[in-house]
Amino acid sequence: MKKGSKKSNDLVKTSLQEVKVKKIDFSSSELNEAVFRLINGNLMALEISNFASPESCRELVNTVQRYPLDTTYLHNQAAKVLESQHNRQDRPDDYFAGAATHPLLKEDALLQGIDAIINLLKSSGKQVSVAYEPNRKQSYCPAIIREFLSSLKLHNDLAYREAANWVPIRDVKRQYAFVLKLTSCIGGTTRWFPRQWKTEDEQYFNQEDGYSYDEVVVEDYPEVIFKGEIGTLILFDCTCFHAVEPVVEGRRYTLGGFVGHLEESDQLIIWS
Repeated sequence: MKKGSKKSNDLVKTSLQEVKVKKIDFSSSELNEAVFRLINGNLMALEISNFASPESCRELVNTVQRYPLDTTYLHNQAAKVLESQHNRQDRPDDYFAGAATHPLLKEDALLQGIDAIINLLKSSGKQVSVAYEPNRKQSYCPAIIREFLSSLKLHNDLAYREAANWVPIRDVKRQYAFVLKLTSCIGGTTRWFPRQWKTEDEQYFNQEDGYSYDEVVVEDYPEVIFKGEIGTLILFDCTCFHAVEPVVEGRRYTLGGFVGHLEESDQLIIWS
């Protein structure tokens, strides 16, 4: 991994409006317009407070805790329930087996959370569904539950780079992450930068952990912090660099996944 200073000639912008970020309450009359603007590329990130009630978040956490967590996730920095395509890039059979059989996917608490996110995305005016693999005739896993035990280093997510042989997510042209905060904790904030990945950034890729980048790639770019109370949903362009700060106190559970725009059919798909 190449280290050192990397200066940008881009104009540094500091306000939320200038970096195309909007923070809004779920009850706002402007919410549907904000989702429309995000999905159509006029916003890069959206934070929605009070998207889910504290009671529904606690119910989902209690449901998840009945199932074993995979604590080897992200080099022991986090634990997860359900499938992550990123961790199964070379093992699609294992991924789709888990997506088809995990009993958590039948729990009402999880299904209600996923349905709420799908219904929100529909306000963009596009059809929304869980990604479907036509050759296997099987749906992808719609979301993942994670508990961050430490931190998540600077990285980005890009389906056409990480899923070249995975239909249809390899064809996604515009990609977002969704993260619903299910618990309160100290620390664990999301850091996001309006800086999309470029091929030349691979010189700063960390071969040791296989996912992160040196922070030099976001030099001279403004940093947006998403703290969020329990029940807050954030949607952001995940092809931009982002990270999660260390959890200092409490437990950080989130429901998360990806949203992708398929240009040919002009529809949205979700997966994890």
